[in-house]
Amino acid sequence: MPSVKKRKVPMEKHKVPDAKRLRSPIVPMTVRSLGFRMMLSPNPSSPSVRLPSTSQVTRRRKLRSEIWKDFEAIYDGKTIAEAQCLHCHQIFKVNRGVGTSSCIRYLRSCEGKAKLENMLDRLNPNDLSLPDTSFKDWKFDQENSRHELVKLVVVHALPFSIVEYLKFRSFVSSLNHWFTHISRTTIKSDGLSSYERCKGKLRAWLNESSSRVSLTADLWTSKQTLGYLCVTCHFISHDWTTHKRVIKFGLVETPHDGRNLFNAMLRCITEWNLENKIFSITLDNAQVNDNFMKSLKENLLGKRLLLGEGAMFHSCCGAHVFNIAVQEGLKMMSDPVSTIRESVKYVKSSQERKQQFEKMIKEVGISCQKRPPLDVPTRWNSTFHMLSCALEYKRAFESLTTEDI
Repeated sequence: MPSVKKRKVPMEKHKVPDAKRLRSPIVPMTVRSLGFRMMLSPNPSSPSVRLPSTSQVTRRRKLRSEIWKDFEAIYDGKTIAEAQCLHCHQIFKVNRGVGTSSCIRYLRSCEGKAKLENMLDRLNPNDLSLPDTSFKDWKFDQENSRHELVKLVVVHALPFSIVEYLKFRSFVSSLNHWFTHISRTTIKSDGLSSYERCKGKLRAWLNESSSRVSLTADLWTSKQTLGYLCVTCHFISHDWTTHKRVIKFGLVETPHDGRNLFNAMLRCITEWNLENKIFSITLDNAQVNDNFMKSLKENLLGKRLLLGEGAMFHSCCGAHVFNIAVQEGLKMMSDPVSTIRESVKYVKSSQERKQQFEKMIKEVGISCQKRPPLDVPTRWNSTFHMLSCALEYKRAFESLTTEDI
């Protein structure tokens, strides 16, 4: 039987795709944050960065050359192929055959690096309020600056249009010329985004917490006769620190009866997923609150979500109870309180009377610097403050009475 020769079938060669160019994260902190270098670059937009996997990072050698303080390494697999200037973003080949000499020569004429060194020479570290501040570690971040601007507007209740004021923009530009100015529409959008972001963080924290929370609520009417409900959540964190956050502040449908308040509070509790976490709710002693709390308690008890059958679910506001007790006591001395209140109104009603009252103060020799304030009748502490202050000016009021007669 003739022998059969085996033919070798040529193996098809598979082309290995080129490795992706990845930027090295193994650079000094000042290079990774870019700092002043990024701020002074002619092109302020940062290049796109694709981070390598952890396994790739561990196999790369540490970069020890001084040029990597001004350049960012670009890898081809495990080997450095190129270097990008952090000041002007120009790219140079730095493989084994070329080396880094071209990068060193370029730094001598780099305009971006020259601007950086010029600014650092002109800055005086003694002018800074923080002695440990390092110029090299500082970096300009447009997004962070806009976030701080949102907090400025919200905390101080400034109008959104402040960002379009000519002098405000001039002031910001004098502090940082690289800040891109925004419109009132953008700052409003940033504010809403910041609110939603903080709301999401708080909701996640409350959902993950194993402890219960207590709520306080109050209903008040604005100058436009609109009714608002404010709900505050009180809780204790894992490190036993007490916290409170406003979780609702919005309009309440009219009439402000027990049914509408019950619906508003139930929507708030459901929105924040707190039905099974509520320990107690504190309200003032209004009759309408008793009605809607009775309905809310029955709703949660039906779902078996309250501790101890809801024995401590509804709590009365201690400050409100104390205020009611003091107001009842003030009714017993309503005549003298009313007389002092009208006297304070009289000396504050016109400029002429104010000047006459100041004249009487000097004549009787009263050295107290604070003048009697007009109280808010529904707040006992303001009434107490008015009475105690008016007592110091008893002789001035008597002299003013004789002068007017």
